[in-house]
Amino acid sequence: QAEALQRELAVGEERARQLAAQREEFISEVELLETQLQHQKEVVQQAQQTLAEINQAYQDAENALATAQKNLNAHEQERRALLHRQTEAQRAVERAAHAITERQSRLAQLAERKSALLEQQETQQNAIKTLTAEQTETEKALRTATEALATLDATREKLAEQEAAIRAEQEQLQTEAQTLRAGLSEKEKSLASLQARQDLLGKLRGDMSGYFDGVKTILQQKSLSGIRGTVAQLLQVPAELETAFETALGGQLQNVVVDSWRDAEAAIAHLKKTRGGRATFLPLDRVRPPKRLTVPRTDGVVGLAIDLIKFDAANRAAAESLLNRLLIAKNLSAARQAFDALSGSFQIATRDGEIVRSGGSVTGGDANRKKRGGILAREREWRELPKQIAEVTADIDRLNRQLADNAAAQKDLTAQLSDVSAQKSEVSRQVAERQKTLASLRQKRADVQNQINWRKDLLAQADAELATNATRDAEFQAELGELNAKKAEAERIAAELGEKVAGFSAETLQSALNRAQSAVALIKEKRQNQQSLLRTHTQTLNQFQSQRDSRQGRIAALADQRAALVARLETQQQEHSALLETLKTFTEKISPAEKLLAELEAEQGAKEAEEAQARERLRRAETEHHHFSLELARRQDELDVLRRQIEDDFGLVRFNIAADQIGQPVLPYGSQVTDLPMVDSIPDGIEEDIRRLKVQLRQLGQINFEAPAEFQELQERHDFLVNQIEDLEKASGDLKAIIAELDGIIEKAFVETFEAVAEAFKGYFKILFGGGEAQLNLTNPDDITHTGIEIIARPPGKRSQSLDLLSGGERSLTAQALIFALLKTSPTPYCVFDEVDAMLDEANVDRFRRALTELSRDIQFIIITHNRKTIEIADTVYGVSMGNDGVSRIVSLKLDEMTEAAA
Repeated sequence: QAEALQRELAVGEERARQLAAQREEFISEVELLETQLQHQKEVVQQAQQTLAEINQAYQDAENALATAQKNLNAHEQERRALLHRQTEAQRAVERAAHAITERQSRLAQLAERKSALLEQQETQQNAIKTLTAEQTETEKALRTATEALATLDATREKLAEQEAAIRAEQEQLQTEAQTLRAGLSEKEKSLASLQARQDLLGKLRGDMSGYFDGVKTILQQKSLSGIRGTVAQLLQVPAELETAFETALGGQLQNVVVDSWRDAEAAIAHLKKTRGGRATFLPLDRVRPPKRLTVPRTDGVVGLAIDLIKFDAANRAAAESLLNRLLIAKNLSAARQAFDALSGSFQIATRDGEIVRSGGSVTGGDANRKKRGGILAREREWRELPKQIAEVTADIDRLNRQLADNAAAQKDLTAQLSDVSAQKSEVSRQVAERQKTLASLRQKRADVQNQINWRKDLLAQADAELATNATRDAEFQAELGELNAKKAEAERIAAELGEKVAGFSAETLQSALNRAQSAVALIKEKRQNQQSLLRTHTQTLNQFQSQRDSRQGRIAALADQRAALVARLETQQQEHSALLETLKTFTEKISPAEKLLAELEAEQGAKEAEEAQARERLRRAETEHHHFSLELARRQDELDVLRRQIEDDFGLVRFNIAADQIGQPVLPYGSQVTDLPMVDSIPDGIEEDIRRLKVQLRQLGQINFEAPAEFQELQERHDFLVNQIEDLEKASGDLKAIIAELDGIIEKAFVETFEAVAEAFKGYFKILFGGGEAQLNLTNPDDITHTGIEIIARPPGKRSQSLDLLSGGERSLTAQALIFALLKTSPTPYCVFDEVDAMLDEANVDRFRRALTELSRDIQFIIITHNRKTIEIADTVYGVSMGNDGVSRIVSLKLDEMTEAAA
C-alpha cells in the first residue's frame, strides 16, 4: 500500500506540473486569439462599408436600365401597331384570293359531281337487279341450313344422355374406391400396429424384460450348450388359462430347461464366474416328474394342467415335473369341491388366479396386476402375431387388387367418356358451324336487303342533289365578281402600310438598353462577391470568439483541478509517511515467506510454460488440421464446379487436335463461302448501300450457326415441359381431392375424439377433485382445422374460471384429469409420469391413486415419484442407492411377490 501511495504521489505531482504547463499554454493562446479577434473585427467593418458603396452603385444602374427599357418599349409598341395593321391588310388580300379560288374550285366540283351523279344512277339501277337475284338464292340456302341444324341438335342430346350415364357409373366406382381406400387405410393402420407390437415384443424378448438376472445371463450367453429356453417359452398355454398358470407356477415359469445335468452345471459355473445372478435349471436327463394327479369328477373342473397345454415331446419331462400335480378349476367354489375329493400333494388354480394347496391354504384377491402383462401372454402374443400380420397383409393385398380393378374400370369408363365427349364435341362443333352458317346466311340476307334499300336511297339522293347543284352554280358565279373587287382594295391598303413600317428604326434605343443591362450585371456580380467575402470574415470572427471562450473556460477548469490535486497530494504524503512506518514493521516478518513464495512461483511458472507450449502445439495442430480440411473441401468443391462447367460447355465431346495444329481445328465451312466478282470501278450508291448493310449487321448482332439445332432442342424441351405441366396439374387436382377427403376424415375423427375426451374429462375431474365441474370448449367450432381448445374448470366451492387462474395443485389435478381422459379414450401400451403428484396433498393423492389403479388394468404405468402413498400401489419398485464404495446401484422390489410370500 505504501508503494502504491508513493507511485500515486509521484503521478499526482507530475499531473500538477502538466496542468500548470497546460494553463500557461492556454493563457498564451488566449492572448494571441484576442489580437486576431481585434484584427478580424476591423476587416469585417471595412467589408461592410465597401458593400454599402456597391449597393448604391447597383441602385443607380438599375434606374438607368429602367429608363432605357421604357423608351424602347414605347418605340416598339408604335411599330407593332403599324405591323399589325399591315398584317391585317395582307390577310384580307389572302382571304379574298382564297375565297376566289374556293368559288372557282366549287364550280369545277359541281360540274364533276353532276357527271358522277348521272353515272351513279345507272350503276345503282344495275346493282339493284343483281342484289334481288342474290336475295332469292340466300333464302333457299337458309331453309336448307335450318333443317340440318335440327338433325344435329337431336344427335347432341342423345350423346349428352350417354355421357350422363357414364358419369353416374364413374361416380359409383369412385364411391366404391373411397370405401376400399378407407378399408385399406384401416388395414394398414392395423398392420402398422401389429408390426409395432411385434417389434416391441421382439425388443422385450431380446432384452429379456421381466426375467431374473440369472435367467437373462444364461439365455443371452450363446457359448453355453444344451440351453432349450425357459418354461414360459416352451409351453403354449390357452389365453383364458394364462392367469391360472402364471399364478400357479409363478417364478417356475423362468426355470431354464437344459438337455443334461452337465449343461446345468456349466451354466451355474458361468453364473458364479460372472456374478450374473441365480437361476433354476431343469435337466431333462435327471428330472423326475411326479405321478399324474387323478382328476376328480366334480363340477367346475377344467382338467389337469399337463393336458390343457401344448409342448414339444422332447420337453415332456420338464412339463410333467411342473404340471402333473396341478389341477385347473373354473372358480374357487369348484376348487373347494375338487379339494375335498383329492388326496396327497397337489395344487388347484382357478381361471381368476386363486390357488388352493394340498395343505389347505388358499391364496386369492386382487394384486393390481395387469390382465395381459404376464410372460405367458407375451410369449403367446409373440407366437400369434406372425399369423395375424399375414392375415392383415393378405387383406391389404386383396384390397389393393380390388382398388386396381376399380381403377381399371374407371380407366375404361374414362376412355368411354372421352370417346363420347369427343363425339359430343364434334357434334357441338358441327352445330356451332351450322349455327354460324345460319347466322351468316341470315346476316347476308339482311345485308342484301339493306344494300337494295341503300341503293334506292342513293338514287333518290342523286336526283335531289342534281337539282340543288344547278341552283348553287348560279350563286357561286355572282359571288366570284364581288370577291375580285374586294381583293384589289385590300392590296392597295397593304402597300401604303408597308412604306410607313420601313421608316421606323430602334437600333439606337436597343444599343442604350444593352449598355445599361451590362452595367447592372457587372455591379450585381461585384455585390455578390463582396457579400460572400463579408460572410467569410464574419464566420472567421465567430470562430475566434468561440476559441477564446473555450480556452478561458479550460484555464479556469485547470486551475480548479490543480488546487484539488495539490490538496490531495498533501493528504497522500501524510498517509505515505504513516504507511512507511507500518511497512518497516511487517517487512522483517514476510521476508522468509516471500523467498518460499518466489520458489513456488518459479516452479509454477515453469509448469505453466510447459503447459502453454503443449497447448500451443495442440492448437497449431488443430488449426492445421482444420485448415487442411477446409482446403480439401474447397478443392473438392472447385473440382466439382470445374467438372460441371466442362460438362455444361462440352458435354461428352472429346477434342482430337493434331500435334502440329494450334487452337481449334478449321471449321468445315468451305461449301458456304461465296466468291466475290472483280470490278474496275465502284458503282454509284455503293457507299450508301454499305452504310445501310452495316446498320443492319449491327442490328443482327452475333450470328449463331447452331440456332436451328438449339431451336429444335428447345422445342422438344418445351413440348416435354408442357406435357409435364399437364401431368402435374392433373396430379395436383388429384392431390387436392385427396387432401379434401383427408381433411373431412380428420375433422370427423377429431370431433368424435374431442367429444369422447370431453366427456371422460368431466368424469375424471369430479373424481380427482371430489366434485365440481369442468368442460373442454373449442375456441373456433366453425373451423375445426384451426381451432384451439379452452379448459373451463370449477373446483368445489369456487366459481368457473380458466386454467390460468387456478392454483398450482388445482392446475396439476386438472391436467392429470385431461391426461386420464385421453388415456381412457385411446389407451396406450404404457405411459410414463414424472412426479405428477409432487404438488398434491394427501387427500388428492388418494383420489389420484384410485384413478390410476382403474386405468392400470389396460395400461402399464411407469411413475417417477417420492410420494409414499403412490409407491404403495406399485407392482414393482426400482430405486437407486449408493454403496459404501461410492458406486450407484439399482435396487428392484416386486411387491406382489412379497405379498404372496407373506401370505
